[in-house]
Amino acid sequence: DKLEELVGVVFTDSIDDADGANLDSLLASEVPMLGIGAGGRFLFKAYGGQLKVRDAQLGKKTKFAFKNQCVLFDYLPMTLEILDPVTSVFSDVPEQFEVVAESEDGSVRGIQHLHQQLFVVDFPLESTGDIGRRILDNFLRYAGTFSGAL
Repeated sequence: DKLEELVGVVFTDSIDDADGANLDSLLASEVPMLGIGAGGRFLFKAYGGQLKVRDAQLGKKTKFAFKNQCVLFDYLPMTLEILDPVTSVFSDVPEQFEVVAESEDGSVRGIQHLHQQLFVVDFPLESTGDIGRRILDNFLRYAGTFSGAL
């Protein structure tokens, strides 16, 4: 099975709902997964999560706070401020997830699965500069360690 060869999977903004054809087998696997932006919202909805629309925050900076322990945020400050273009945010977080990041308006912006190696951030990593690179590096480090690749 090709899934056994994967060290980790990153879902990005380029995903579309048609990509869900093989999603069930991937979600049932132990492959570590990271969803970023639209890719994260895709995974969130696959688990039954709901989104709510909000006014675009174009040009407005938003503060985020990291909460709860999450491997993605190792070696990072507990808060960050970014330009936030997201127009839909998580609502009704499924019970199998815990919230690991929130924006100052109380919107859920990061979650992790309680029983699988699944992480979702609902903000554009590229807008966070070095912090975004560190989040991706943390996931890749974790995925490699989890699969025995490192």
